[in-house]
Amino acid sequence: MSDSNEVKDFFEIESSANAARASLLPEKSKARYERTYTYFKEWCNSKNVKTINETVLLAYFNDRASNLTSPTSLWSEYSMLKLTLCANENLDISKFKQVISFLKRKNDGYIPKKANIFTKEEITRFLCDAPDHAFLLMKVAMVLGVAGACRTDELYHLNYEDVEIKPDVGIVKILQSKNKIPRSFVVTGCSETVNWLKILEKYMKLRPSNTKESNSFYVMVMVNVYGK
Repeated sequence: MSDSNEVKDFFEIESSANAARASLLPEKSKARYERTYTYFKEWCNSKNVKTINETVLLAYFNDRASNLTSPTSLWSEYSMLKLTLCANENLDISKFKQVISFLKRKNDGYIPKKANIFTKEEITRFLCDAPDHAFLLMKVAMVLGVAGACRTDELYHLNYEDVEIKPDVGIVKILQSKNKIPRSFVVTGCSETVNWLKILEKYMKLRPSNTKESNSFYVMVMVNVYGK
């Protein structure tokens, strides 16, 4: 084999390996992972670090602990660095027991804040009493979110064609889910005090025909995409 062929094969393998490394990062949060890795590398450069080891990671997280607002943020950063360092440096920091012990100790006594959750009565009161001219879009988001147990990102990527209104039921298809498995659910009009299907149907009938993004389900009166 000639030298030129060997060089060509080397670059092809290197290119393929780089593509494989890039695919290791979650697509939706890839930019955040890369920012975390870049920040860590800049920190290493500022400390003249030549070799990344357990001592370096321990010092880094000790510095970060004074800036991050909660232990969960430290664990989140650890998780992102674990993946990016494995992909870019072939380094497995899960073997660094002192780092893990340090993060666990920082978690001692921490009480996470619980997210506020609407009660059934609050949901019903909002859907019944809030005026449609101001809150119809929010009502639809609530109806779909509750009926389909939808994540924010799933609602954001919902398309107009994914919602079908039939006489007694609305059929909603979620094509971009977290686990990448499409699913569907129904919205019915059965309720003691409010007809969820009527809310959904009213919004779809009022939806402007000249939206900038014709496929997007969530649009406002000024023809701006909901969520942007």
